[in-house]
Amino acid sequence: MTRNARSRWITVAVTAALLIPLGWAGMESYKRRRDFCVSCHLSSGKRLHSEKMEGMTARPPRTLAGVHNSLFPKPMTCPDCHRGVDFPGKLKVACLELRNTAAWLAGAFREPRSMESHIGNEHCDRCHHDIDPKPFQEARTYHDFASHDKIKKVTCPQCHTAHTGRNSSGGFWDRERVLEKCGACHKNPETSPGILKSLESRRAPGDATIQPAFR
Repeated sequence: MTRNARSRWITVAVTAALLIPLGWAGMESYKRRRDFCVSCHLSSGKRLHSEKMEGMTARPPRTLAGVHNSLFPKPMTCPDCHRGVDFPGKLKVACLELRNTAAWLAGAFREPRSMESHIGNEHCDRCHHDIDPKPFQEARTYHDFASHDKIKKVTCPQCHTAHTGRNSSGGFWDRERVLEKCGACHKNPETSPGILKSLESRRAPGDATIQPAFR
């Protein structure tokens, strides 16, 4: 390799090393705009993720995502849950975004029915880190029991769904879905007095660890 060629490659490498982080930071900042995630249109003319955004921005909140979006003084937005909590997680999401962008440009993108980059407990633990177990005699709900604290196969979003409406008791969790998760360890959870009592002891709306600005 000649000296001129080597010099050109060094220039390209230095330029890339400077521009890539700046471009990444710029895109991360731009993606925090509320309207960014619904800025694309599907072939039907409908905005992408429009129903989820309507549920999240409604006041009073209609979904768990809406409760988090109404937090004061710093509302949570889509990237707070959907961008990963560390560099590998953010890189995975960025790769999925590039693939989805290419599919959208080709006219082959559809409204997703499920997530490919799943939300885990590490997302929720950033704020909900003070949920501590209680003495067995005082335990009432799932999080009160110390034995549940070590169960990693059941994650927060598997019971607490972000983009669905409230249930009959005012909470953001589906009874049948929760009982299904209980059944992984407990026999006949739908008839277990302890489990049914636990479900009936859920906190009332507005009595969450993080208080919403709108109740």
